[in-house]
Amino acid sequence: MKKSVGLSAMAALVFLAVAGPASAQNVFVLGGAGFPTGDFDRAADVGWMAGGGFTFDVGDDGLWIGAEGFYGSNSHTDSDDKTNVAGAFGELGFSFHDPGQAGLYAFGGAGWVANQFSPDQGDEVNENQLGFIVGVGYDFPLGGATGFIEGRYIDTDEDNTSLGGLVAGISFGLGG
Repeated sequence: MKKSVGLSAMAALVFLAVAGPASAQNVFVLGGAGFPTGDFDRAADVGWMAGGGFTFDVGDDGLWIGAEGFYGSNSHTDSDDKTNVAGAFGELGFSFHDPGQAGLYAFGGAGWVANQFSPDQGDEVNENQLGFIVGVGYDFPLGGATGFIEGRYIDTDEDNTSLGGLVAGISFGLGG
């Protein structure tokens, strides 16, 4: 099951990466804090995350799809170790408000997450695995763009890396 879910998520990401930017209606950038959760919380401190991507509407009722990539880093408690986390997700979301108005949205998706553990002493450890993302946010008009704040949760199919995030960003419409 994991292999077929992973392959389906990767196929969706490839489609979005190839077809998406040409027809995207919005591009966005974001940044904020990455909070380790679960087993990861036992070793890591609060870190940072940054990312970007694109979305496009599906119909006129608030449904959208998109893709995003992110990168973040967390230092470890009581050592000079650190973990870098990167990922790419295909996403499906829904806006609970009219376009151009302030309001709530929610999203979820699947894709790929890579973890790079860099110990102060010893060999680096790299893992690639299926990842999932869910989040809720609030977006608002900001001049000719849209600002947003968002809470998100990223988890992997293994128990070793999960992150909560509190991010802010800006989205630019492409007139699509």
